[in-house]
Amino acid sequence: MNFTNTLWNDVEMHKSEDIHCFTQLLNLIIHLELGNRSLVPLMFNLAQRYLTGINRVYKLEKMVMNFIH
Repeated sequence: MNFTNTLWNDVEMHKSEDIHCFTQLLNLIIHLELGNRSLVPLMFNLAQRYLTGINRVYKLEKMVMNFIH
């Protein structure tokens, strides 16, 4: 969890959409696995908003989002 927070807050990381996208998905999966059920809808909405905002949803990302939804 600390690793994903470090990636998320890194200024240089925002230059790479791939890393930011996978950090969003990884953070969502971590909260799901930790049982933070109250945070999962929020994290899901944030990840979905980010993916649609950058006009990029690849097959893997779509599959993960559909599975979690």
